[in-house]
Amino acid sequence: MPFFMEEAEKNTQENKEKIVERFYLLAFLYGFVGLTVSAFSEEALFILTTEEFHNAKYLVPIFIIQILLGVPSYLSVNQIMFAGKLIYNIPVSIVSLSANIILNIILIPEYGALGAVISTAISSIFAAIMLLYFGAKAFPLPYVISKLVKYFISLLFSSLILS
Repeated sequence: MPFFMEEAEKNTQENKEKIVERFYLLAFLYGFVGLTVSAFSEEALFILTTEEFHNAKYLVPIFIIQILLGVPSYLSVNQIMFAGKLIYNIPVSIVSLSANIILNIILIPEYGALGAVISTAISSIFAAIMLLYFGAKAFPLPYVISKLVKYFISLLFSSLILS
């Protein structure tokens, strides 16, 4: 956040590009750590927990994907805060909360804990997309949406292969 605020204050195209490059670097680092955790989660669960928790190995990759899909919100929240448009957080919170409640009602009776994880992941995706939109509206930055989409698709497939 301090880096973002300092560079955004200068408000030049060069500084905006520095912000985006730093974001891409952080997204890559989060992705690497997330995939590493996902790859070794089964072993960690077997070593650190009792047998009744071993089934959580199916939930960990979904949690990791949910966290990684929220990475763009780190940038978007800063954009909204810098622009002073905190009012944009209200519709994001309402949609995310509503989606989570509705999906929990639908998925938990059918799938149990897996349904709760899936509903949280889906509502987080809605929140991340809305924050990305509102962030771009509040303080435009020169990031490429298609690059982000390709990055997240590759993370998704990598996570599925590792789990």
